[in-house]
Amino acid sequence: MIETFMQPSAFQDCSQLLCERGSGKDSVMRLRFLGSTSEAGACPSLYETDRGTIVVQGLRVTDAAALADLRHVLDGETAVEVPRELLADIARRVLSVNIGHD
Repeated sequence: MIETFMQPSAFQDCSQLLCERGSGKDSVMRLRFLGSTSEAGACPSLYETDRGTIVVQGLRVTDAAALADLRHVLDGETAVEVPRELLADIARRVLSVNIGHD
């Protein structure tokens, strides 16, 4: 079961994260929960940012063979595993909400 909460253009009940962006200075990023395959709404989960990007929360991939297959991993990056159905469901919902609003 995929639990989703969509409130187009409303960033209510957001978490705040400090992150580096472009210039290297700290700025506040706002997150809005999009959905999860967890009944408790924990991980894996997807969030929309106020910057037009998506944040993925999930279990870190630790399998050495899988990590060796990754390309161009930069310092500070990690890979997380997310069920395909979560990505497909959120993509369908986000695209259906945002079509014609660009």
